Amino acid sequence: MNTYPTKPPMFLGPTRTTINPTQRSESEAGYIFARKKYTRDKSKYSLNYPSLTYDEFNILNEFFKTNQGEKFYFTHPIENIRKVCVFAMDELVANDDFSGHCSTKVELIEI
Repeated sequence: MNTYPTKPPMFLGPTRTTINPTQRSESEAGYIFARKKYTRDKSKYSLNYPSLTYDEFNILNEFFKTNQGEKFYFTHPIENIRKVCVFAMDELVANDDFSGHCSTKVELIEI
């Protein structure tokens, strides 16, 4: 299994989300029944890359093309825990600024 690249480094602003949905239903008498939908919570990551050189973007782009639909290891720099993730997106967009740099966002979800 591949590992998400640590270069180029993530910049300030990546977000982490804990996903733990609840299944809710209401009876005719007005009672609400609830239970966890999953047996464990999952993490979702939104990674920001505001200023990449085209070579740095190509590292991410090649990883995306090679591992789209596949699971891979990812370690968030703050959590420092290796998790198995997949891409939570179907396209990788480069926003060019025509100064030799571009920006992009990467969405990952733990499986």
